[in-house]
Amino acid sequence: MYGLPKSEEAKARFDPAAGHLLENGRAYRTLKSEAELARELMEAGFEVQDSRLRVNPWWDHVTMTCRSASSQA
Repeated sequence: MYGLPKSEEAKARFDPAAGHLLENGRAYRTLKSEAELARELMEAGFEVQDSRLRVNPWWDHVTMTCRSASSQA
């Protein structure tokens, strides 16, 4: 899941400080920026090779192709 929610219903249930969509007061989806997602992957030892965005009416999805940073040595 990528970016900010788009529908009014999802925006009403979004906690921007945490980046969570809430259902019954509990987080059930996390929406992050592409930079935040890439940073998490890099911190976990991966190198992003490609990034593709798929847009939809509610929120967008990003698919990142990665490889282990340790495999480059």
